[in-house]
Amino acid sequence: MIDAQIIHLESRLDNYQTMMDFLRQSRKTVYIYSQRLDGRTFDTNDFSLCIKNLLSQHRHIQIRILLFDVDPVIKHGHRLVELARRATSNISIKVVARQFRSNISAFMLFDDNMLIYRENAERFEGVAEIDNKKRTLELIDYFNDVWEVSQEDPNFRRLHI
Repeated sequence: MIDAQIIHLESRLDNYQTMMDFLRQSRKTVYIYSQRLDGRTFDTNDFSLCIKNLLSQHRHIQIRILLFDVDPVIKHGHRLVELARRATSNISIKVVARQFRSNISAFMLFDDNMLIYRENAERFEGVAEIDNKKRTLELIDYFNDVWEVSQEDPNFRRLHI
């Protein structure tokens, strides 16, 4: 059995570099649980390019995003939202259901063996873990529970005129 590897994250840059590294290794799923899809993390050229590459290299990859606050990404535009509007079979975005709003963490899950977790979404201190299947599967279960009762915001749909 492989021991899990834990990486301590202390800054926005630590989080970003680890996220990009994990994205490049992903093949099946990427789950994002975020308060508001921070633009300096999720609305960059590098991030968008990485997502586009994932979509072209892994046709069946599923990217699911749960957000608390959709207003900023709708009002100011966001590359990830535009990608979701074009890749509707691969990228889905939902608004976190009210009963789960007390959870102030932020996390990302990559396939079933990598994660980034911050206990407080407003802070950048957190951990990244590789090969901690137990913890990753616990968070996947939680994510799926929230996903099932959360709703898609109509603003994320593509308008066909």
